[in-house]
Amino acid sequence: MLPTNTYGNGGDLNDRVISQKLADNSTFAFAYTVTGGKATKTEVTDRRGSIRRLEFDASGHVVRNTYPTGLDIAQVQTYVYDVTGRVTNFTSTDRQYTYAYDANGNRISEADQSGTLVTRSFDSYSQLLTEAQAGDPQRGVSTAYTYDAKGNLLTVTDRLGNRTTFTNDSQGRPLTVTDALKGVTKFSWAAADLLGVTDPLSRTTSYTTDAVGRVTAVQDPLSHSTRRTVDALDRTTDITDAAGGVTHLEWDGAGRLLSQADPKGVTTRYTYNAIGRPVSKTDPLGHKSTYTWNSAGQIGTVTDRRGQVRTYIYDAAGRLGQISFQPAAGAPESHRWQYSWDKTLGKLIGITDFGPSTRGNIQADGTQVSTALYYDPVTGKYNGMFEFPTFQGRWTYRFAPDTRDLTGIDMDRASVSYSRDAERRVTQIQYQVNGEAPRIFSYTYDALGRLSQTKFANGIAATNTWDAASQLTGITYKRADGSVLGDLTYGYDLAGRRTKAGGSLLKVNLPQAVNDAQYNAANQLTRWAGKTLSYDLNGNLASDGVNQYNWNENDLLSQVSGGVTASFSYDVFGRRNRSTVNAHRLQTGWIDNELNLMMPDDDWSQRIRVFSPYPESGVDELAYRRIGDDASRDRYVLRDANNNVVALTDADQQSLTQYSYEPYGGTNQTGAVDPNSQQFTGRENDGTGLYYYRSRYYSPATARFISEDPIGWASGQTNAYAYVAGNPVQFTDPFGEAGVITGFTRHGLNQAINRGVSPGAMCDAVNNPISVTERSNGTTRYIGAGAVVVLNPAGRVVTVWGQ
Repeated sequence: MLPTNTYGNGGDLNDRVISQKLADNSTFAFAYTVTGGKATKTEVTDRRGSIRRLEFDASGHVVRNTYPTGLDIAQVQTYVYDVTGRVTNFTSTDRQYTYAYDANGNRISEADQSGTLVTRSFDSYSQLLTEAQAGDPQRGVSTAYTYDAKGNLLTVTDRLGNRTTFTNDSQGRPLTVTDALKGVTKFSWAAADLLGVTDPLSRTTSYTTDAVGRVTAVQDPLSHSTRRTVDALDRTTDITDAAGGVTHLEWDGAGRLLSQADPKGVTTRYTYNAIGRPVSKTDPLGHKSTYTWNSAGQIGTVTDRRGQVRTYIYDAAGRLGQISFQPAAGAPESHRWQYSWDKTLGKLIGITDFGPSTRGNIQADGTQVSTALYYDPVTGKYNGMFEFPTFQGRWTYRFAPDTRDLTGIDMDRASVSYSRDAERRVTQIQYQVNGEAPRIFSYTYDALGRLSQTKFANGIAATNTWDAASQLTGITYKRADGSVLGDLTYGYDLAGRRTKAGGSLLKVNLPQAVNDAQYNAANQLTRWAGKTLSYDLNGNLASDGVNQYNWNENDLLSQVSGGVTASFSYDVFGRRNRSTVNAHRLQTGWIDNELNLMMPDDDWSQRIRVFSPYPESGVDELAYRRIGDDASRDRYVLRDANNNVVALTDADQQSLTQYSYEPYGGTNQTGAVDPNSQQFTGRENDGTGLYYYRSRYYSPATARFISEDPIGWASGQTNAYAYVAGNPVQFTDPFGEAGVITGFTRHGLNQAINRGVSPGAMCDAVNNPISVTERSNGTTRYIGAGAVVVLNPAGRVVTVWGQ
């Protein structure tokens, strides 16, 4: 149902919209100030009753935007324009940006109050010639572009002089892309439709399109095809996999997903309100979650399948002010999270958890714990936090004033400093503890930006080898004297799947055979090796026949009892901050999503400092561990291509502790006993038979998670419990949400293409998605028939992988 507009009648209001009613009867109201027949100011009263005031210049450009007007939390944005109507200055509450243009209207520079952010040059045809980011001009570097006479891109040269070359046909379609190491990717076309992509190893992925250019089939280099059926409104209705299984999607006339069924017929159903907001979700077992929405169109309550109620309250600006939790409708509030915002900057500055003293992040006397957040005054970026009154998690980021790059992290009695090359890649990390001489880790890259060597602070060097398609083929660890400590080798099939592994550091264990496994209609494992498993209404494992499992209101595991006794608590970001396993207590500190400090049994002398490159690499890339103040207990970590920890070495470059794994993570430790818990794929082995994967817990014994995927089908797989779509030797899932391919660096466009993910599949995922998920970190995940694409708020690719 379309909105209903009411128009003014007569005078300055003639033919102007004065109100707009939506299908749920919520209303926007509009008031105008008109001078000389032109609106110079418009006030929009939104559905929550807050007023946005827009002020205009004589040309009709917005020059001032205030919201919510009249309140002390109001945020103001101002705009200045040149004579052609281009924005030359934009000011918000904490930032000021200026823009400059050339004679053709191309934006040639962007700067904020602290300096230049980017400069560009263009030719007479407005084709981009050079682009320099903040700090590049001082170093005399930029990214350069050249074109042929028809305007087709010919070359891209990065800041280090590495060149990528393109060829195009007479119609401007790309035919080849040659990387800086002479690897060639080829493209074939039929009119405007991409038919195939051949990677540098001559492996071809083929595409079939319909009469209007929509991709209807993708065939990998092994001739395995995935087919897609599309309706007249460009909505995917069926996906047929290479094994013949059909995934079915049903839509209503407004383009809303009504049901989704996997190849086994496991079906989830949705209903919506008058303005298209979901109001219920029914799982394959018939259990229903319900949702209500406030008058402003924001989520008001969520009642999950267990009957637990979560209520959301917002301030006049629409920002989240409070989340309260009830064990059941009408029951007393069990606890709540309260959010604080800076009135001037409009940024989140604190979260306070009010709740019972039994919660790990509440003090024993029942008082609350507050988490404070801080921001860098130059870059405006989030740069630190700590908890009060526990004083946990105290750390701050340091940023370079010219490049805005992260230069370091300061934490309790420790610091990290970063050095970078012209491409902004980290080339050296200095990690310093207790004022000792810094531990220095060095990184080098090849012409394609792939990590070629890592030098550890204890003298060990790890050398990576890659094939022409950017597949990792080997890792060799050598001591400082050149002697080989150990190696790993890898091989792949035509579809890019890892099929071979070898080397002296490879130790593979085989799991015990199980011939007694049963599953219900929701893909829940109900019987395994003679044991009966049961689940709560939210799909969380309640019993595995030996242990019983309890879950908190956020579906995070809180207790295990039976064969093992364990309890866990979490902070307001969902990160685990305390655990007790068989009376052994562990307190945990974080830097964003990376472990930083673990304190066993609240004993500071036995604290474990955990060092990985932190935000400068993929998560869980453990490199170094320190126990207490004893440098002899320093351990340097060797990892394989799948991020499994394979050995711990000491300052003398000796391998002390070794690890071996079953394909799905069953773990065996040999050599010196060590308390290191980060093992399979770099995740934490709790000693309960489970691994902690942030959002969920994983059972290597059953090769699956013990609770549902919190992002559902947005993970790229239809089974809510499956681990990395059945490919544990090449994928990891660090957040317990979606598998990520390993074995190459920075999962971006070039690597995805080299892995067989076509540009067409990427574009189709964004333009014709099966589903779209807005995530809390600001990114958006698009799932298509042949690819999953994650974009940041600016629309740039964060990561890509094939379906």
